[in-house]
Amino acid sequence: MAPADIILYIGLIIFISHLFTSFFESTRIPDVLLLIILGILLNLLGFDPTPFFISADILFEIALALILFEAGIHLKFNYLYSAIKSSTLLILGTYCFTIIAILFFCQYLLMLSFHSSLILGFIMASISPAVVIPISKSMKISERMKSNLIVESTMTDVLSIFFVIALVGYGSNYNNIYMSTFLKDFSIVFIKSASIGMLAAILWSYIFDVIRNLPNTIFTSLAFIFILFGVAHYIHTSAPITVLFFSMIISIPSNSKIRKIAKKANFTLIEFTQSEKTFYEEILFIIKTFFFVFLGMKMSYIENIPLFTVILFYIKAIGITFVIFFIRFLCIKITKPKISKNKAIVLLAMVPKGLAAAVLISFYANNVNIGLAKSQELILTTYGVILLSIFVSSALVFIAEKRIKKEESDIDSKATNLDTLP
Repeated sequence: MAPADIILYIGLIIFISHLFTSFFESTRIPDVLLLIILGILLNLLGFDPTPFFISADILFEIALALILFEAGIHLKFNYLYSAIKSSTLLILGTYCFTIIAILFFCQYLLMLSFHSSLILGFIMASISPAVVIPISKSMKISERMKSNLIVESTMTDVLSIFFVIALVGYGSNYNNIYMSTFLKDFSIVFIKSASIGMLAAILWSYIFDVIRNLPNTIFTSLAFIFILFGVAHYIHTSAPITVLFFSMIISIPSNSKIRKIAKKANFTLIEFTQSEKTFYEEILFIIKTFFFVFLGMKMSYIENIPLFTVILFYIKAIGITFVIFFIRFLCIKITKPKISKNKAIVLLAMVPKGLAAAVLISFYANNVNIGLAKSQELILTTYGVILLSIFVSSALVFIAEKRIKKEESDIDSKATNLDTLP
């Protein structure tokens, strides 16, 4: 493909992505679902995605770093406390029982190996903030519920990223894993990574405060995140946790007690300006756009794979998707028995898979020797779950919105009838 054609496609995709965002505002169909479908259509129309597969690993690493940067921005300490206080059982119940259910379903029904089933369990327990955050913010639900959903999606994403990366370090041999040793290693790496992330936030605050007024420095914070992500790998700490805590410290609200304590201790903590936040959101938007379009192209790129095999993978994806939503349904029923039907539907909808699931399954396939056929099976099955879970979430959100509007309409009509009484 000629360079001019590639540039043309890049420009068109960015414009179409903005149209999808506007379409989401009126229909509540997530733009990420439309971007995946766009990627599938491009592939079916003859666009050759193979040149982009070469840069896939770099794209996944950049996406992972930016996922965690965005996660830290949304994972405020006060939101975290509020969510843990009100929804601990639902969040942890959904996460833990999804892992267990997917493990058993994949090992005993889909006949996958134990380690592949366990990895899939952790991947499927993640919830996509890229889907949940825009949907929850646009819905007529309480601010508390919105913040709880944002925390849940962000927290599960981060936990899955950490655990999958940690388990991949053991390869396919889990016989040597002891829970006490694993938890000890987890605690050491977590404390070490979190400390480095917080120290990096303080260090960058001093540096950025000095260079902020220089021209063309707005991108330097993202550059520092990439440096931090790379350095964390070299010093054998958890890059995801390091970047997460860096982002959480940097984005502490100006009226927070932590900032006041830091000020008294003569620690400078920068706060991003509105123009800087807008710029970072645009960068994240573009990365997200091309990642999901790329995902759609890769999802439909089935060269040298028999059609029957692809159909079989998607049947497995349907089964896994059913298990995910069934476990969520049970957890809602058990932990929140008195919740209204509308709220229950909203909570049920908010378990779609996305960016982290796609990145993690590729990371697992590339770093553990499980063979090409098995890698293709796991990757295509995961992609199928991503597509189906976003579709089911969209349908449930549509149903919830219709019910909420009907409920509001009934309340208004009753109020009007009361006003007309003599």
